[in-house]
Amino acid sequence: SGAGGMLGLGGYAAGEEDSNRNIFVDAVRSIAEIAKQEAPGLSRYVLLSSTGVTTVPDSKAVYPDALAWKADGEQALRDSGVPYTICRYGVFYPSLAITLKPRKIDIRQGDSIGDKKRGISVTNLTPVVLEAMGDSRCAYKTLFMQDREVEGEDNWKERLGSLADDSSTSTPPRV
Repeated sequence: SGAGGMLGLGGYAAGEEDSNRNIFVDAVRSIAEIAKQEAPGLSRYVLLSSTGVTTVPDSKAVYPDALAWKADGEQALRDSGVPYTICRYGVFYPSLAITLKPRKIDIRQGDSIGDKKRGISVTNLTPVVLEAMGDSRCAYKTLFMQDREVEGEDNWKERLGSLADDSSTSTPPRV
């Protein structure tokens, strides 16, 4: 029987370049390789990354090295052969759901250059990650996600399933 999903994430520590590179690239590569060998039935490796990794090098980026390392980590995961979903977002707001009125989930393919500062709340990030771990339609996709105010029904699961996988694009696209 197959193993469940796995989640990879990492923060950024200013002035700790070696540690950051280890988290963003080496750890992702090592965990993917171990998963490939030790958990061949793994449903999905969900990697939380950042908006803007496709803009490297961008002299306007606050942490351009971190974006470059995250791009390298994403590529290492893609190259590993382990089923993956890469989730990119601008900012993570643990308390956004408490401080703002209810928001819907905006999910698109790739990387959204214009929305680097748009974030996603823990309330909205959690169901997307859980869906990515368990739904086979989420395999081999790179997603951009954010909270947004919208009218009407929130059909993010439908949009998520309809996005193309990364093999159908020459590079994970920008939005």
